[in-house]
Amino acid sequence: MTTDSRPPQDCEITYTAMRAAFVSTLDSLLRYALDPDTASESSSGFMSCFPMLNGMAPQIQMECLLRTWQRLAASTDAPVLLDELVVYAALESLAGVTSEKQSASLRVVLNGPRVISAEPEHWLHSKTRCMQIAGPTPRQTVFLRELQQIEDPCPWLESEMGSNWCENREELLDLVGCWVAQKDLILGSEGLLTKDEQDILRAFFEEHPGLAR
Repeated sequence: MTTDSRPPQDCEITYTAMRAAFVSTLDSLLRYALDPDTASESSSGFMSCFPMLNGMAPQIQMECLLRTWQRLAASTDAPVLLDELVVYAALESLAGVTSEKQSASLRVVLNGPRVISAEPEHWLHSKTRCMQIAGPTPRQTVFLRELQQIEDPCPWLESEMGSNWCENREELLDLVGCWVAQKDLILGSEGLLTKDEQDILRAFFEEHPGLAR
């Protein structure tokens, strides 16, 4: 499995990371279906790696993930800050799966619609971490610091982001307060999910219509 200079959607590790994020968030949705009360008591979904975003509903995380995937696939669209954070969190999901040697979870991640060039090897975890270190843009690096260190009440005041910084921050916090996802976006995703996975999502949201419209 290789990384290269091609667009993010064509990089095998980026694709695999997005798959890992999908599997993690789907698991959270299915746990919600089994027991809505206990599902909200613990961290869930791939964006929970950011303490500030830990309370984001799994269906909203799924929407963010698949929207970013669509934007990556549209080469004319420049990634926005949320896209960069989604990719970073997706890489964190893949790093977690590979470091904990969760062979069953990794098999599900790799059993996607795309045929990768080689079987996963020993260095997959290291390559994932390298992409996290090398990949962030300056604005993402500063924002990651805030998202991971929420004890600082105003860390953005010393940043170079200016007035847009608070606006970006508020947009992310608004997502934490959202509950109803965009059904068409989730069910219309292509290239990342298998047909069976799309059917699972469709059945889930038909059973829980209050989570997406």
